[in-house]
Amino acid sequence: MKKDTNEAKQIISLANSSGCSLAVRAEDIFVVTHWLTAYLGQQLVSWQKQEFNQPPKPMVYLIQDYEAGFYPWGSEHLLVRSTYEYKEPMIAVFNSNLLKQYFHKQNYHFDHEYSFEPKMNEALSNLRSNLKERKT
Repeated sequence: MKKDTNEAKQIISLANSSGCSLAVRAEDIFVVTHWLTAYLGQQLVSWQKQEFNQPPKPMVYLIQDYEAGFYPWGSEHLLVRSTYEYKEPMIAVFNSNLLKQYFHKQNYHFDHEYSFEPKMNEALSNLRSNLKERKT
């Protein structure tokens, strides 16, 4: 992790951060991606709420998969699901409307929800087209 700074906007990776400290300010908002970062982020929001005696800040959860499905019926499965059942304000951003619909069928709903349809990078799309043409 990097040294303390007063920069208004920062990206901090929680990967390989074991034993490190994280300076949290009252106005910080957490954006998480993987279930483990969501689990840690939820703990940080709870600490921030208590430490600064304020309402919890909404957490932004970038949801790329139904990650509970990667861990069938074990403790990790339950931990992943707990990140979807978080009771504080959460903004979910799904990488497809189909994934958002699946979460709704599983009875998960968030304070605010957004979805987008991913598009292939133009350079990769052109490369794919060229490879298909070579095969024919």
